[in-house]
Amino acid sequence: MLADIFERKILADDFSLYLHRPTATDPSLAPEGCDAFYVLSPVPHLQSGTDWNIAAETYRRAIARELGSTILPTWKARLSPRAC
Repeated sequence: MLADIFERKILADDFSLYLHRPTATDPSLAPEGCDAFYVLSPVPHLQSGTDWNIAAETYRRAIARELGSTILPTWKARLSPRAC
């Protein structure tokens, strides 16, 4: 994976994800009944030649599928149009 990013400068098929959920230890970081988290996925730098106009949505969907099939199986069901 690191060789894909730093040497080959391509998006890895076996990407890594870092999930941070600060509300797990400090519930005051979100309104009552809500949660907060973000996902970081290392990718090649902008000079890699990756055309993000083409790759971004496909990559985003792959990450969403991975999260939905592993550690956040109900995340889409818990998303709400209301502001949390």
